[in-house]
Amino acid sequence: HRRVSARLQTIIGPREAVEPFWQAYAGTSLTPLQVRRQVLLDLRARELRYFSEPLLELAEPEDLNELFQMSVAMHEEETGLPLHPSERDVFRRNVAARIEAGHTWCLRDSFTDRIIFKASVASWSPEVAQVEGVFVRPAYRK
Repeated sequence: HRRVSARLQTIIGPREAVEPFWQAYAGTSLTPLQVRRQVLLDLRARELRYFSEPLLELAEPEDLNELFQMSVAMHEEETGLPLHPSERDVFRRNVAARIEAGHTWCLRDSFTDRIIFKASVASWSPEVAQVEGVFVRPAYRK
């Protein structure tokens, strides 16, 4: 029997599931680096109002560098931790894959053409969609 070691990075889920997971690993070498609550926003179709946002556009491959930097900033703001140098390539490929698949949307400042908002649709079905990676540059918030 060969033991394979893996680096556990993130566990996200309902507290009722995540806490027992960590309890099962109590006393092992695994310890959480950070524990924090994540807010899940749930919006039902009957609560939606349609509004037109003519400036919201699908991200293009040439937006990769800017969206990658925004994604790194979002990661660091959310976790309080810098993105580890060994993770940068994988992180960048994930951002590129979302752009290539047509799953990332952005909004630009009309004067500078700089991207000020981004969001991706991670998964969807006829009944539900998961929106992730929502980020607004700090100077444009509120």
